[in-house]
Amino acid sequence: MPTGPSGRAPVTGAPASERALIFALALVHFAHIVDFLLVMPLGPQLMQDFGIRADRFSWIVSSYSTAGGVVGLLAAGVVDRFDRRTALLVVYAAFVLATAACSIAPSFAALLAARAATGACAGLLSALVFTIVSDVVPAERRGAAVGSVMTAFSLASIAGVPGGLALANLLGSRAAFLALALSCVPGGLLAWRVVPSVRGHLRTTPARGAWPAGSGLRVLSAEPGARYALLLTFALILGQFTVVPFISPAMVSNGVLTQAQLPWMYLLGGAFTTVSNPLVGTMADRYGPQRVFRVTVLSSTVFLMLMSLTIQGPLPAVLAISTMFFVTVSGRMNPAMMLVASSVAPKSRGALMTLNISAQQLTAGLSATLGGLILAQGPAGRLENFPYVGAMAVAFSLGAVAVAARIQPRG
Repeated sequence: MPTGPSGRAPVTGAPASERALIFALALVHFAHIVDFLLVMPLGPQLMQDFGIRADRFSWIVSSYSTAGGVVGLLAAGVVDRFDRRTALLVVYAAFVLATAACSIAPSFAALLAARAATGACAGLLSALVFTIVSDVVPAERRGAAVGSVMTAFSLASIAGVPGGLALANLLGSRAAFLALALSCVPGGLLAWRVVPSVRGHLRTTPARGAWPAGSGLRVLSAEPGARYALLLTFALILGQFTVVPFISPAMVSNGVLTQAQLPWMYLLGGAFTTVSNPLVGTMADRYGPQRVFRVTVLSSTVFLMLMSLTIQGPLPAVLAISTMFFVTVSGRMNPAMMLVASSVAPKSRGALMTLNISAQQLTAGLSATLGGLILAQGPAGRLENFPYVGAMAVAFSLGAVAVAARIQPRG
């Protein structure tokens, strides 16, 4: 068989059934990304509705990530014992119910519990989506498939979040949660229709009851690739989420953008990544994820530093830099997910992807805390020390490149 420049088989067109599968998985991914992103801009309304202060609102945000991380760790030992299709549909149904529960929560405590339940389901959903892609899509088309699924984040930024906010402004925050839950139903029906049974991993997975509780960590400890994959995720997330949560406050506080101009940054970033993410995936299929990962990470370090410097300038120049930041930082996640998924044998892939999503969520929380410890509020409300945070993110990003070089694909 002829090969491309990396020795990989040339990319061929995906059959219709595969395209339908990717579309269904992208809808599932889109639903929980909107759910995650929507809560933060709903903060003022939720604080007013439930009579809580900003510190209590932060519990709503952190409960989501913490629950997802903890449940992922607990589920890693059992996720590979089930048909992937069954697991996806059950967890997705629970996610929809938890989201609907947010719309009828009678108290802050009830909302906190509902958000924790939603986060727990969302973490498993993300792991299952990318595990199914890795199990079903051939290696020569896997990068493009991952890129297509990851455009859900871009579409959530462009359409999902603005739509939810518009509805919340008209009818209140409860309406936004209810509308999101209802909008999840078509995606669930499509997934039920087109996602195939995925049971190949069960042939090499120990029988039910053969593993003690929590032994997913023990099983994966025997796979050197799994350790490198999780270390890669740790370094990569630290290399971006130390910066990302503080971009909007820094841009406004330091006079780079006004509050009215801020939506343009996210709109343009989301629009461009809908094109760039599938393109990066196709390049990873053609040239290999290792090479594309190095290029995207090294490119992203330039824009990480430029964003953290918060240099004032003409609006088009500022938006060009911010758009390239979104393109490069989002783009490097595609080959990273390919490397992680291929680092272990298929029998352990579900457990690894579940642990990987947990690592992402827990590390994202750690990253924001670490960045917040370095930042300081200066005169006139300026956010100071942001360049130091950017330099730290660059260092972690370069460390991720070094770790990725140790990963040997296993299928």
